[in-house]
Amino acid sequence: MSAYAVVDLSLDAVALVVAAVGGVYAVRAFLLLYRNQEMFRIQRGIWSPILYAGGFLVLDRLLHLGADLVPYTLPSDILDILHTLFVIVSLTLLSLGIFRYWGLQKEYEAKKSATGGRVAETA
Repeated sequence: MSAYAVVDLSLDAVALVVAAVGGVYAVRAFLLLYRNQEMFRIQRGIWSPILYAGGFLVLDRLLHLGADLVPYTLPSDILDILHTLFVIVSLTLLSLGIFRYWGLQKEYEAKKSATGGRVAETA
């Protein structure tokens, strides 16, 4: 096994762990928010895309690890296309979560300025 292959496998493994940890924390956030249905209703729009993005990143890394460990699983052109699609979907979902968070913050600031700086806590 070449040095490049070792580095490639190592980076795939690290990316897989990072994506899995992100997914685990998104699930933990869902479980924590589920206790308060109002907060869950409000914030699931943020955490759902993050959870799905983590899932696509995990699938991408598993696909690459499988292709590296088991030769001739899929042609490299197809692997490259799948990798690009998974990354695009993941980044789109993460951007959606960020956009929704931005919308919640904008709404919060509007309520805060309308009430003179006092906004009732929902939690």
